[in-house]
Amino acid sequence: LIAAVRNTAEQLITADAVQFAPVIKILETKQWVTFQRLKLHLCRVFLQSGGLAVAEAMLTDTETLLRGSLQHEIVLLLKTSFGCFSGETQKRILSIMDAGFPEDALRQWLAFIEQPVTEENIRRLANLGRRDRYAILQGHLPPDYQQKLNELVASLGEPRALGEPKMSSFGSVGAQSPKSD
Repeated sequence: LIAAVRNTAEQLITADAVQFAPVIKILETKQWVTFQRLKLHLCRVFLQSGGLAVAEAMLTDTETLLRGSLQHEIVLLLKTSFGCFSGETQKRILSIMDAGFPEDALRQWLAFIEQPVTEENIRRLANLGRRDRYAILQGHLPPDYQQKLNELVASLGEPRALGEPKMSSFGSVGAQSPKSD
């Protein structure tokens, strides 16, 4: 169903770029994450038809930029649009990336994954996130942020590829079939 919505939206906007704003307005009335993801996708695909302004508003919102369920679309959008933003917008995005998640959220995550909640672990977790977020913009980072990224990579290792879908393999689980005896 979402593929049909996406394809229809793309067809409408491709046929008439003026339709970008009304399509985005409709998507904004929907609260599901899927529609936010679609909105980010359309911003990337139609960057010059109004997508840049909508992307700027979304990517300068801390909650949106750091939301894990939007990560794939955010990474793709940042890679295609970051260089098009004003210097002020770029600074705001980098500032959000630098700040990362609040310390309380990091403490909760460490407790959830049953790791010691120490200042060192909180700092390490914050730096891992910073490294991975900066790496999204490799090649577009201002020199001071590129230096920060280089230092983080040197101390923590290569960044994770944010935005890449994680593939899991599944096997069957359950009682052994009587036929396998």
